[in-house]
Amino acid sequence: FVYKAMMEADGIIFATATNFYSRPALLQTMFSRLCALDGGVEKLWGDGKNLKNSIKYSKNKNAKYKQRLYNKWCAFINCSKEGDVVSPNLMKACTMLGMKTIPLGVAYRVNWYDDPTFRSDTLNSKKDKYTNSLIKNMGKEIVEQIKGSKRIYSKYSEVV
Repeated sequence: FVYKAMMEADGIIFATATNFYSRPALLQTMFSRLCALDGGVEKLWGDGKNLKNSIKYSKNKNAKYKQRLYNKWCAFINCSKEGDVVSPNLMKACTMLGMKTIPLGVAYRVNWYDDPTFRSDTLNSKKDKYTNSLIKNMGKEIVEQIKGSKRIYSKYSEVV
């Protein structure tokens, strides 16, 4: 379902919270599995069960794989207690998948340690006018970038 939605989307805004200076496990798993979205991995690397087979496939000069998210727009929203340590890594992952980050495509809010239960963090984030204005402008910008693009996605690549 997630892969299909990502392939059908013209732009994707990734929103997350940082946990212990890292991406949440589910988001990390999703990004790790995005390589399945870029087809042809078996043609490039073999089945992963036999090292000799994988080496043979990796030397195949004619092997190409399809970057299905190539040329799609993306942006990032992050709330955390540690500052925005997640978005740069997400940006690198999206760039490797061929996606483009919109100008000013990162918005984050630092949640303070005022509440020992951390339950008020979400409520405070939703009320933060500055962060909400960044997010609103981000939404407008991604729509404008999509409208102005040729909306031609995917390409075959020899580079992994």
